[in-house]
Amino acid sequence: MAYCSPECQQNDMPMHKILCASFKDFQERPGDHFFRGIYFPEQGGDPHFVWLEGEGMPFHQRLTGNTTNQLLGDGYWHSFDFDRDQRFARPFAHQLSIYHRANFLIDGSHVNACVASLIGYQLARGWRGLFLATARKYKNCEEDYGVVEMVDKGPDGKYDDIPLVLMDVDTTSLAPVLAHLKLIARAREIYNTHGMAAEMLYNAKVHEGHGVDVDVDVDWESI
Repeated sequence: MAYCSPECQQNDMPMHKILCASFKDFQERPGDHFFRGIYFPEQGGDPHFVWLEGEGMPFHQRLTGNTTNQLLGDGYWHSFDFDRDQRFARPFAHQLSIYHRANFLIDGSHVNACVASLIGYQLARGWRGLFLATARKYKNCEEDYGVVEMVDKGPDGKYDDIPLVLMDVDTTSLAPVLAHLKLIARAREIYNTHGMAAEMLYNAKVHEGHGVDVDVDVDWESI
């Protein structure tokens, strides 16, 4: 993962500093099947790096049950998967995933204080419990799975059905993860306040590159 320009790197410096202190302790992985993730503790404090154990064939890896149970607790969990930086409507060359407990809204979990400190309590009210961010990269495999190599996106800009392999997140990953959480929270908030048309307009503006903080200033009562 890399910044697209020196200006982009400078703009991301506040997010970079949050994770930078712990980065030096996560250079040597404890085993071949371990990958770096970002953990968002429910009770507050800064997000920090953690080692995650992967399993599965080289062409389609996932986190082990022990990893998710240890970090997220026993039970079912879900993930949001995305390959687009919502701040700039810019696609990634990889995929980011945000893992969470499947029933965090009804299992007694509290608003994630770590997330709230970074995106604001108003938007974080719907994000409860523990959160974990991971990354995977797109791979292409020969039929006998003897060779795994990087591929580019197809002409439609997608990686249809191309296997994914776990990879490390780094300090550049935090801002896109928070932007995605803000996108979902703002879209939900706009939908609840103004309805589906407003939500669709907001999502369209974000897709055009106006950023997740774009205002949807429309007289909805006149529509």
